[in-house]
Amino acid sequence: MSELKQSLETLDGQTEVADDLFVDQFKVEDEKLYRIRTQPTESAILEHNKQLRLNPGAVNDLSYGRLVADIPDIVYIQALKDGFQFNHPDKHIARAEKRRFLKTPIGKACMVQDKTTRYF
Repeated sequence: MSELKQSLETLDGQTEVADDLFVDQFKVEDEKLYRIRTQPTESAILEHNKQLRLNPGAVNDLSYGRLVADIPDIVYIQALKDGFQFNHPDKHIARAEKRRFLKTPIGKACMVQDKTTRYF
């Protein structure tokens, strides 16, 4: 058995905590190693957002701006991979990308206020 194959078999099915935020699970298929990254708090954040949307007035405007959405990091990273340009140097494009994301089903789940007003 090759050393690589033996190493892959050792990793198959193992779970490790990558840091305080993410959990990685490793899976081997056809001698290829796959990492499945999850964020255990993702469902709790989205459920909290749902509760805030159900209670208008629960979220007040902050002194430095308006809280529109609470996006779990794993969702943010996936949105960047999907082509949303949140960090575009042109602030107008970045703003339009945020609006476009908030119109998606997962973007709507991240919203903390259920308003139709323009946020950005």
